[in-house]
Amino acid sequence: MAEVVVLDTDMDSRLSEPELSAWAQAWLARRNLLFVTAPTVIERRYGYQSAFSHWKRLWETYVELLAAGTVGVLPLDFEAAEIAGHLRAVCPVPRIGRRRRRSRSKAVRRVSWILDILIAATSARHGYPLFTANGEDFQFLREKLGTQYRLDLVVYPALP
Repeated sequence: MAEVVVLDTDMDSRLSEPELSAWAQAWLARRNLLFVTAPTVIERRYGYQSAFSHWKRLWETYVELLAAGTVGVLPLDFEAAEIAGHLRAVCPVPRIGRRRRRSRSKAVRRVSWILDILIAATSARHGYPLFTANGEDFQFLREKLGTQYRLDLVVYPALP
């Protein structure tokens, strides 16, 4: 059975960096699997379209990568949505004192938090470890998950 890792949006968007690109190529060469979640696709589309004038070209390249099956997309199904609903109920807003991206508005931070909840829930539902540079927030979500589901984390710079 192949090993699987789910890329958080931050890791998915950094795959072009030399270290991560080399790791991903080696990971795939061993017939291991890389996935992103449907919420990561949302974040990528939003990020491209809101930040780049040439966003259509970037988006088409990303879609080609997904269509080629190099990176699979895990769906946000009923079970993942149920887990996300639980997480949202027990931690509805980002923790106080977040240290990064303070330039983002409160509304943008809240949407990002909800997407992180959806990513964590999807990864937990499928039982695959989440590879992220945002270990602090996902550790917090893991603690709130309860005992029925488990969220394994691989925190960058550690490579699985």
